[in-house]
Amino acid sequence: MALFAAATGLGWLFAARAVQGVAVGMGSGIAANALVATAPENDRDRASLLASLVTTAGNGIGPVLTGLIAFYLHLPTRSYYLVEIALCVAAVAVASTLPSGLGALGRPWRPRVPTEVRAQFRAVATVMHRFVAFKYLRRWGR
Repeated sequence: MALFAAATGLGWLFAARAVQGVAVGMGSGIAANALVATAPENDRDRASLLASLVTTAGNGIGPVLTGLIAFYLHLPTRSYYLVEIALCVAAVAVASTLPSGLGALGRPWRPRVPTEVRAQFRAVATVMHRFVAFKYLRRWGR
């Protein structure tokens, strides 16, 4: 958010958006997993639903709040990012008060594809790889 707030040109906006995309991609999955991992054993389905609903609601409400902040506050191109930085600082302060072992599973995790669907997964991954490669090569005129 600091990159957006300090951006002075289009290049900085593109850089800020790239960093934001990576951060959201990393953070949203971790946050949803933490919510499910810390839920009581009999309430995991509800925690998964809640994580999905909160993410969806945030994607819908965020642009509306951004527009309102930009319209009503001073510095319309920067005010939203300054508000978001303040909210992030507050969230980190609250998160730092949580117990350190909260949600710890005690074992490393590696992504795995179950053996019964491995062949189908490999076929779909190959087709998608070829499709993306074809689109990019075609785009660059090769």
